[in-house]
Amino acid sequence: MNALQEDIDQFEKSLNSFALAHELPIEDWFNNPDHLAIKCADRKDFDETVGSYKPRAVGRQVSGVDMHGRTLATAQLETPLQVGSLGTVEWLEIMEPRPEKVGKGLVGLEHIEFYFPFFKRVRTVLDNAGITYEEPQDNDHHKCIVVVFNKKGQEFKLNDYPLGKIVAQELDEGMSYLL
Repeated sequence: MNALQEDIDQFEKSLNSFALAHELPIEDWFNNPDHLAIKCADRKDFDETVGSYKPRAVGRQVSGVDMHGRTLATAQLETPLQVGSLGTVEWLEIMEPRPEKVGKGLVGLEHIEFYFPFFKRVRTVLDNAGITYEEPQDNDHHKCIVVVFNKKGQEFKLNDYPLGKIVAQELDEGMSYLL
């Protein structure tokens, strides 16, 4: 967990630098961290990572959902992780890479999502600052705005629905299963 906390600390410093440089509303956008996501190198790394976090999950339970040819796992952590001055997160997402992306791109802490559902305001600020962003449409349960903000390729995402509620809904609907 110490290595992850170090990664979170570096992420938070990089995000703060980016936000300050572009005059983003740090206190509005980033004061409610929802979850963080770790991208694994391959299926073996995914299985090992899930196994390493299972003992730290509430009820030792990790759920999984199949999406785009890969598995995404989620765990509610017994002990929340500190995201510097931005708050804490208790939800962790562990991502198996998409089949076409195995061996490519960032491995490790890929993104942190923040609950801030006021997308019109976000678009206006990002457009005025000349910051490129995406709005993926491939998730039925929530929408988000994604910004790649550093040379590592890490992202911050602003979402409109907390991961904990998504997990509960997916389990109720039978879309998600316990790993």
